Amino acid sequence: MASNHNHHLFMSHVWATGQDKTHSIARKLKMILPNLKIWLDVDNLKDISRLEDSVAESTMVIIFYSAGYFESKNCRRELNAAVNMEKPTIVIFEGDEASTLRQLKDECFNNCYGRGTEPTSDKILEHILTSDPIAWFNDVAFSAAAMNRIFMALLRNLPFYTRNKNCRLLDNGIIVPGETNIESIKHSIKPPGTHSMNSLKYFVKSESYLMKPQRYLVNVLVCAANVEAFEIAEEVQGLLPSGNIKIHLVDEVSTLGKMQIGMSNELPEIDFANSDKKLPVQTLISSGHTQEELIDETSALGTTEIGTSDGKKTESSFESNDKQLPHVKDISLFDPAVFTENCKLLVYLNKDVFQNDGGGLESILRTAIDMDLKIVLVFEQNPEKGACPFGHFFSVTPQELIDPPYEIFRDIAIPLHVRPQYRNVSLQNILEKIISTF
Repeated sequence: MASNHNHHLFMSHVWATGQDKTHSIARKLKMILPNLKIWLDVDNLKDISRLEDSVAESTMVIIFYSAGYFESKNCRRELNAAVNMEKPTIVIFEGDEASTLRQLKDECFNNCYGRGTEPTSDKILEHILTSDPIAWFNDVAFSAAAMNRIFMALLRNLPFYTRNKNCRLLDNGIIVPGETNIESIKHSIKPPGTHSMNSLKYFVKSESYLMKPQRYLVNVLVCAANVEAFEIAEEVQGLLPSGNIKIHLVDEVSTLGKMQIGMSNELPEIDFANSDKKLPVQTLISSGHTQEELIDETSALGTTEIGTSDGKKTESSFESNDKQLPHVKDISLFDPAVFTENCKLLVYLNKDVFQNDGGGLESILRTAIDMDLKIVLVFEQNPEKGACPFGHFFSVTPQELIDPPYEIFRDIAIPLHVRPQYRNVSLQNILEKIISTF
């Protein structure tokens, strides 16, 4: 921290609607970094006439936006000081991003007039939205992803990391406790037909990290009447080494995509020698140096193509909802092979689910649940792709699927977010659910 600064972060919020959440976020940040110095009204506000001085003595400003923020005179004072001093500023919010940002801009235009030394609303918005606003979620993994962005922004503005020789330490990102860890998910995998944990062994050879996991096959079923689930399945498929996940298309109740059960004894070794490395945030903010280097595995993991039994890629021949899917040979839904492997049905929920599909998804869900096939629900968070309040699904889902014995919503659906860091958390949560034994 610079010698003329007393706090790393200045947290600005309107008391009426943002106080509880702002204080909660501050506590979470300090739980990870106890030495983090945060200016917070309940702890540091001694003289309200010194608000501008407190902003000046802080490295970065965090605005927790909630309704009425720009209507508050003191919030505008803090904001104006941050803009005039060109303080690095980040906006945090809860709720739908598109509607929240519309509300934020409208409030700013209606309350910030640029009188005297005050910046105009255009200048304010340009300053506070220079960095992408951060959506805040209560879920541990998603809040950890949000804190990752906060800590990265702070670190990039601390003197230690603004020096040329140290700035590259942050190039590969940081690790925040609570973030979803793909390696821990891999360790939870159980090979088919066994109850022993899948061992992922790391060893050093010529300064390279090599991974040799046991071979494991997860079968993911996708309904043709729910075609968007296929794209999600492909994204999840890319999180594991090639061959670990197979995707199969179900086009009607009596058929399933034919499963390729055969597996080789061992996957090829994956060389991590040139993969990126992330650094734990606690060591970075305290000393700016660490000897602990953790592997970022995502750059080394491949994807698997859907293919025929001989392993050759097929031509796309199945069309549903204007999207092309690979051709899959069919077998009976009652084939015992379905239940000899780890197999889950992936269902994608948005505002159009169960609409105009001729009852295809409904019938497949009923049959799958009758046969004790496990369901993984994913619901869209992108308004451009049909995001909607979860309550909407209770109005469009056939009542028979809502009531016992089916109760398809008794298990928590996984939110599917858009922004890369949150998207990664969503995909890893889906993967964890897919490979779990329930």
